[in-house]
Amino acid sequence: MLALGMVPKIQSRTISGLLGLSGLMMIILAMLLIDKSSLFPGFNAIWPVLGAVLIILSGEQRNGPVYMLLSTKPFVFIGQISYSLYMWHWPIFVYAGLAFGFDRTIGEKLFLVAIAFWVAILSWMYIEKTTRGRIWRKNSKRVFTMTGAAMVLVTLVSFSIVYSDGASFRLAPEAVAAENNVDDFSPLRSKCHSSGSRAISYYDACVIGANVSPDTVLWGDSHGVELAYALGEALKQEGRSLKQVTSSACPPVAGFSHIRRPNCGVYNDTILESIIADTAVRYVILQAYWSADFYKDNFEELEQDFRLTVSRLTAAGKNVVIGMPYPSAIVGAPQDMVRSIMLRNKDTSTISKSSFEQQNYSAISFLRTFEGQNKISIVEGYNIFCEDECVRADKYGANFFDSSHLSVRGAEKVAPLYLLSIKNGF
Repeated sequence: MLALGMVPKIQSRTISGLLGLSGLMMIILAMLLIDKSSLFPGFNAIWPVLGAVLIILSGEQRNGPVYMLLSTKPFVFIGQISYSLYMWHWPIFVYAGLAFGFDRTIGEKLFLVAIAFWVAILSWMYIEKTTRGRIWRKNSKRVFTMTGAAMVLVTLVSFSIVYSDGASFRLAPEAVAAENNVDDFSPLRSKCHSSGSRAISYYDACVIGANVSPDTVLWGDSHGVELAYALGEALKQEGRSLKQVTSSACPPVAGFSHIRRPNCGVYNDTILESIIADTAVRYVILQAYWSADFYKDNFEELEQDFRLTVSRLTAAGKNVVIGMPYPSAIVGAPQDMVRSIMLRNKDTSTISKSSFEQQNYSAISFLRTFEGQNKISIVEGYNIFCEDECVRADKYGANFFDSSHLSVRGAEKVAPLYLLSIKNGF
């Protein structure tokens, strides 16, 4: 709208200056307040966008503190190299992550920013400044022809990469096999798991195992899906079954909601009442991504609501099995395994046990307060993967199909620990 002249010019220098300050404040607040737990993109995107609009609009009067700041030589220079910086920063960050890992310190991040600036300056000096406008002035018809040919070539190459499964022929067979672990999730995930606006009621929830009424419910967020499948298949051998009640970013905590899933509390209230009313159910397994950022932000509330949830289940005569968190990382286990094979000639993906314990300290400490209580059992399944290091993938396959969700293979490894609780009682 600004480019088309649809927004009237600001005549008042005072208003222009205030708009510039407001725009700068919106951008700064967006930088400080929007984090991993925020809904973005979405409504939150309006703040930095509107801030940029106000700064541009205020610049027409060529006055005010923001205009004066952005007119200084350092900011003008950043503006000159901004396109090159935009083009170069992403491949620099991505390839550095692939080579050295994505879990970086502040110092390492600043070093990469410095490299991006240096490359952007060289690109601006020796590519942009030497070619901008010159080719167009010499032969515009040739420019259109070359641009069209380049677009066709890029399209053909892109399609060939897509249809060759990411040009997998360039990778070692071991790397291709490792990447295929991304598909090792529950075959019932799309059918049996609630996500987004799709909420599966307790009475429509999937029953996995033998064709009998389930005596066990696995209630959790998306991190319980593969575990439910592995346990259901194991219980089938005993003539038993399990009901899967899982919902994305919705921990098994009655009354608890957060910004990503504002309806979690209401949904879980109905699930809790349904489980209590189901007289056939003796065991309830509670599993979640307890250290998720959007849970951490309201962890005190989660703790309080979780205690009430467990208390109501045990008071109703249910035996409660609480599953501890599992190791997670920035990069998916299969992708990290591929990277290790290609760059380090290693066929494993690991994180240190101390990093895992530090990342999950609050959740583990809280869940351990339930140890020894009547009708409650704690399963520390992460010990299956963690000694000095937590093995997320090895040469035989991945224990996680992405950065944090158990794969079916991983779930089958930890399932016996849960089975001990729902076989032998409490």
